[in-house]
Amino acid sequence: MAFWKDGGFTEDPWTHLAPGEAPDMGRQQILPLTTFLELDASQRSGFGVSLAPLEDLETLRGAVNDLNAIPVIALDFPSFANGTSYSKAQILQQHDRYEGEIRATGDVLPDQLPLMLRVGFNALEVTHPVAIRALEDDLPNTVPQLTQIVPGDETAEAATGYSWRRVAR
Repeated sequence: MAFWKDGGFTEDPWTHLAPGEAPDMGRQQILPLTTFLELDASQRSGFGVSLAPLEDLETLRGAVNDLNAIPVIALDFPSFANGTSYSKAQILQQHDRYEGEIRATGDVLPDQLPLMLRVGFNALEVTHPVAIRALEDDLPNTVPQLTQIVPGDETAEAATGYSWRRVAR
């Protein structure tokens, strides 16, 4: 797996804890939501959280006073056909004003990269070789026309001819 963050590949300081494993208080670990919720509020400090597509952001919000106290929120893409994590990333960034790391995990494919970056992901765990090459070549930032309208996205303006086409700035 390659780890991309804020425009380049780097070492990943975080490890994922498998469901049922006990967290190590001295390590930077991303915990499954169920494991995170099982911890006492005083024990949660410093851990990241991973959300599966069917796990609700509201559950996480109800468990902490401030989402910004969580350094990493990893949103899973178990397959290319499940895109609920796009919405969660945008909600975290725009509605919750989350300032930590929003990480995409799982099936991160090349054609998903531009939208992932537009909706708020700033870290990607990538295994697909073509996606790795695309990030190395900075291709997600060279897409001339966009077809997804992202509410509140000030980085694109309407193109002529089609109401759904946007021109990247």
